[in-house]
Amino acid sequence: MNEHNEPRPEFVSNLEWQVRTSFHRHERFAEPVNANLGGKMKIGVLVLASALMGAGGVVVKDGVQEARAQEVLIARINAEVRMAELEAEFVQNRLMETESQFEAGVVTRDALESARVAATEAEQNLQRLRLDLEEVQLSGKEPRNDMSAPLVDGRDFVLERLGAEEAIASAWVALVSQQVDRVQELHEVGMIDDADLTEGLLALDEAEAQLESVQARMVLRRRFLDGALTAQEADLALERAEVEAEIELLRGNLDAALLHYQGLEERVQIGAIHPSELERARLELQRLETELEFLQIKLSTLMGELSDS
Repeated sequence: MNEHNEPRPEFVSNLEWQVRTSFHRHERFAEPVNANLGGKMKIGVLVLASALMGAGGVVVKDGVQEARAQEVLIARINAEVRMAELEAEFVQNRLMETESQFEAGVVTRDALESARVAATEAEQNLQRLRLDLEEVQLSGKEPRNDMSAPLVDGRDFVLERLGAEEAIASAWVALVSQQVDRVQELHEVGMIDDADLTEGLLALDEAEAQLESVQARMVLRRRFLDGALTAQEADLALERAEVEAEIELLRGNLDAALLHYQGLEERVQIGAIHPSELERARLELQRLETELEFLQIKLSTLMGELSDS
């Protein structure tokens, strides 16, 4: 599942224009120096004033830079919001067309459900960006999604964004579940082979793992806010959960790759395919095994850090 829509070139150009023009919107203003002061006494006064105001001048300069950085950040997110609004409008119109086509018997239910999920994803993506904008306007800083991020003006933007992610992940699980049900029916009557069924089941595993990951982050976030976890414990626990989910998915991919390899072995023996196909499958098996070994080492390291924290 794609968590973000790829912007079209014209949108990227518009965003770049927003960022460029925001830098030129305001110019630096400085108090003009009085050219008629003259004299050692007046020079001494200027030197003393400069010394006394030096620290304050740095603060003012930093404040101006921070204000400009915030302005650029808001301009960027505003551009992303406009892109997302156009995308959501397009996807919603496409959904209405697909609903009409489904009622007319032109498209399948799968096409209709896919259009509904796309509409949900576009709307929730827009909601996330609007939350980002609100957070920046209140905090003046980049939105934070780590488990230990502070509340902003009493609001938990982390949990609000996770709610939007959960809605998307739930929609994908429902869609893939329906598709897998139909795949299993076709497999039972011999219309598709084991490989197609395995692929469908893996897709469902991935969708469910994504939903579980979002829900796990929501639980960790609430536990941190309740004081049950320190910031370090919350971040480590999140990383551990994500690694465990990766390992589970990788094991499923490894099982599917092994079945694929065994099937190719039989086809090579009867001369149906070139042996190079089997060699490519063997290399893929080795890649997955190596990746699994690395993740297991990473998990063991995280477990040690958690026990020490």
